[in-house]
Amino acid sequence: ADKEAVKPSEESPYKNDNNIGPQNKVIESAVVTTQTSDEIYVKQLAALFVERFNTYSNRNGNAHIEDALALSAKEMASWLNSQKIRQEGEYKGVTTKVLANNIITLTKEKARVAIGAEETIYQTGIPRTSKFRPGLVDLTKIDSKWKISGFRWEE
Repeated sequence: ADKEAVKPSEESPYKNDNNIGPQNKVIESAVVTTQTSDEIYVKQLAALFVERFNTYSNRNGNAHIEDALALSAKEMASWLNSQKIRQEGEYKGVTTKVLANNIITLTKEKARVAIGAEETIYQTGIPRTSKFRPGLVDLTKIDSKWKISGFRWEE
């Protein structure tokens, strides 16, 4: 005897899923794009750098600089160290979350990643404020490891 096609019912985990039909057959095909390990890694490293470098307060002993230095090429050290925050006065802190990133260029040795970040500023006696900031992160492969070799906000 032929089996009847199973129809989604109230008990079916597929009842509200537009991509799955009776008998678990895919109704619409999905477009899948694959990224190389370098593409994934440079995007993740760029986001990590921006979040660590631009999340700080005037009470953290400039730990954000040390975090950024660990991810960066040696040529970045002088510039990063010039970005230290004075550890005094009323509390001021910044938290940064990368919301989007996109590879602009990628070769075997160099990459440029565009990022979009939300920066939230906290300051004693002032309401919290947030703004969107676009930026560019440059990366260079040094001894088979990707390192941050440049960064700037695009204001």
